[in-house]
This record gives sequence, C-alpha cells and structure tokens, in this order.
Amino acid sequence: MRAAAAAACREYMEETGGNNIDVMWAAALEAAPAQSVSHEVEVIVRDANATYRAAPKATPAAEAAGLKGISTTCTMGSRQAVIALLKKSTRPLDVTGAQITAMLPEAGDRYGVSRFHVIVNEEPRK
Repeated sequence: MRAAAAAACREYMEETGGNNIDVMWAAALEAAPAQSVSHEVEVIVRDANATYRAAPKATPAAEAAGLKGISTTCTMGSRQAVIALLKKSTRPLDVTGAQITAMLPEAGDRYGVSRFHVIVNEEPRK
C-alpha cells in the first residue's frame, strides 16, 4: 500500500509539480488486500412432494448476503436447494466453501420444513 501511494505521489508530482493527499490515499486503498467477508444466514426449506423450495429467513444478514427476496426450487434434496439458493445471490459468494448445518425445528414448524444455518464467504474482489 505504501509503495502504491509513493508511486502515485511521484507520478502526480511529475505531472503537476505539486502533491495531493487524495491521490496518495486512493492509490493506497486500491492496493489494499481484499478482506474476507463472511455471511451467516438461516435458510428455510419446504419439502412438497419431493420438490424443495429454499428461501432465506428475512433478516438483515440475508439482505447483506444478497439473498433478499430470492427463493429457488429443486428436486435433488434440501441441501441442494440451499446450494442453489446461494448460487442465485446478488453477491459473489463462495458456494463451494459454504458451511451448511441442519438446525432443530422451531415451535410451529410444519411437517416437511427444514432449517439450515449457513456460513458463506464472499469471493475476494479482483
């Protein structure tokens, strides 16, 4: 980051004869290493005659993971429905590295409802 800021400073100095801290700061931020962003969401899967419909529990975490208003269906099982849902996210999620854990049912859950706790990271920016 320091090398990028110094190079931007040198280039700006050669072009304008002066310096600008904003140019240095922008170059340093651009060179910053990508930070891993992790999302924890709850996904609810409903089984209706071997067709599995997955949707996130409506929470701020689901919105941050790019899953707000998204649902999906598949016929390959509840875990596959969760994976299909993650693939539809508006965020670049690392679906292959997602941790998907079955949860206990909550009071009032109907027959055929499964809940999953999902931890998934965003793919680093390039």
